[in-house]
Amino acid sequence: MIAPLLLGGALVVAHVIDLVEPLGAAPWAALHDAIFVGPTLYRKLVGHQTAISWRVLGLIYVAPGAVLMLVTWLFMRLLSRRAGVGSLLRRLDARPPDPQQLAEQQMVNVVGEMAVAAGVRAPAVGVIDSDAVNAVVVGLTTNDATILVTNGFLHRLDRDERQASVAHLIASVGNGDLEIAATIFSVFETWALVAALLETPVSARRRAFVRQFVR
Repeated sequence: MIAPLLLGGALVVAHVIDLVEPLGAAPWAALHDAIFVGPTLYRKLVGHQTAISWRVLGLIYVAPGAVLMLVTWLFMRLLSRRAGVGSLLRRLDARPPDPQQLAEQQMVNVVGEMAVAAGVRAPAVGVIDSDAVNAVVVGLTTNDATILVTNGFLHRLDRDERQASVAHLIASVGNGDLEIAATIFSVFETWALVAALLETPVSARRRAFVRQFVR
């Protein structure tokens, strides 16, 4: 998608320059072979000479998109790290543990004990009001890790079962799994953003998304 736009711009610039000082045959031949890439590739495959090399073709048709994706990925990675996990916690309706609830306070103590044993910073603890039995650790680094547990997890499991589950989550934090997951998610977010930008001319929904994203 990027290469045709760049080639179109190069063609316009070449015509403007040609009005001031005529270009030679070599630049026009190179531009022709770059624009009509299908016939150029065919001639190369059958052993004919062309005005541009394989390396130049790769730079024209691969490098611009690769650079765009790389820059967008770095932007998305920085954006997600600046945002942290606050928006995710709000969407999940997580709340701080209630000091008056014994099970919730025990969970805070268990998390602290496991973190000390693993030699990592103790993650924050959040509680989700749900009867489902579930626990998860979210975050981008070991410094902003948050363990989320449901009411069902607190009341339907005994202390040993809760400790085993928390130990697994703490191990993920100490093992650097959050960093790996954050990098993987930023790649998917990059693809989603680029796809949304490409679909904006034909999709009102995508245009609304892009406007919201920019704001």
